[in-house]
Amino acid sequence: FFFQAEDGIRDYKVTGVQTCALPIYLILRCMVDISLADGELESEELAMMAQVHQELIGEEPAEGALEALAESRMGAAAEGEVGAAEGANGTPFEGLLAELREQASRIDDQARKIILETAFRVACADGTIEDEEEEQLRRIAGALSIGEGVLDLEINAFRLSQQSPR
Repeated sequence: FFFQAEDGIRDYKVTGVQTCALPIYLILRCMVDISLADGELESEELAMMAQVHQELIGEEPAEGALEALAESRMGAAAEGEVGAAEGANGTPFEGLLAELREQASRIDDQARKIILETAFRVACADGTIEDEEEEQLRRIAGALSIGEGVLDLEINAFRLSQQSPR
């Protein structure tokens, strides 16, 4: 599975613990930022994040952990708090994109696809992909060097599946 060193981040300075933590951290941040793209943290999105957490880690997230992460990301965006990766005029999402671009060459293809897929699953959780969510998905795909055609196929397939038969 992609969390193991030989399949994950390829950097001799990264220990096994860091190798496991970095993709999970990026996955969580992508899922949370997608859930906040439209300005609302919806129960369906939280449920999907918990399901993905269970699938990837093998255990449910601690009670309130996902909500706390979302609140901290919203608070940082509202207060204009940014880290070094965001730059002077950045946002937490811009910082995430910068980190994804930086790490993309160290994360294998499967891990990059999983990062985008988990964000996509959260965007779809409420039955629709909002314009803001689609824009962020496209920016995540770009930061991970995943072609837009891949994302277009998934978005179109999802939208077709949501149309009611006439």
